[in-house]
Amino acid sequence: MTYAYSATQGGMCDQIKEVCKDLHLEPWPYDEKREEGKRDGCSYLAGKIIEACRELLSEPTRVMEYIQCLAQHRMDRGLFLGWTTPSGFPVLNRYHKRKEPETFNLITYGIRVRHDISVDFEEVIWKTKTINAAAANFVHSMDAAHLVKVINTAGTLLGGFTRDFITTHDCYYCLAPVATRFNRIIRLEMGDMYQPFDALADLRNRNVDHDIFRFRPRGALIPNQVTQSESAFS
Repeated sequence: MTYAYSATQGGMCDQIKEVCKDLHLEPWPYDEKREEGKRDGCSYLAGKIIEACRELLSEPTRVMEYIQCLAQHRMDRGLFLGWTTPSGFPVLNRYHKRKEPETFNLITYGIRVRHDISVDFEEVIWKTKTINAAAANFVHSMDAAHLVKVINTAGTLLGGFTRDFITTHDCYYCLAPVATRFNRIIRLEMGDMYQPFDALADLRNRNVDHDIFRFRPRGALIPNQVTQSESAFS
């Protein structure tokens, strides 16, 4: 699930180790004599997962790499990838490495709590993070715009039930009596947002001045068809 968000082999390896820990499994032993990326079982498995994802998830891979190319294009010019979501929220995919954190001591209910907080950042661009985070930030910002549309519409159509919604990332929760109507609102608003809006074309036009980095048109995709997909959100 993290592949299309630019997860690296190292990051995916750490995720696999966490699962092994939860399942009380012992990862294969580390061996420095093996080539890099295959020195332990988790690294090897992470590499194989990435290979499988590239083969089976070709279109998500193309989109991810396209967004990374746009981020690289901006970074080569000393700039950052930026866009405005359909809700009007401006986003800048900007990363700088943190300088040494400062220590702040706060007294809460008579208890002293120490907080190490970074308040200053290096001027140089953090290139790896800027590239790897671009696709994830773009997708999550579109999810957030969809959320705004859903809650605004639900507040109008469902009235007093508005206060009973809970959202966690791209998950929605509501009371059982309005679940069917809420599900339909989620799908209607998703179709409504993407039917007139080509997200990748908009991202490209906001960040590229010349006639380059054209992405393939979305073709036969009809976003409004999601309104008929009752199992899209469950």
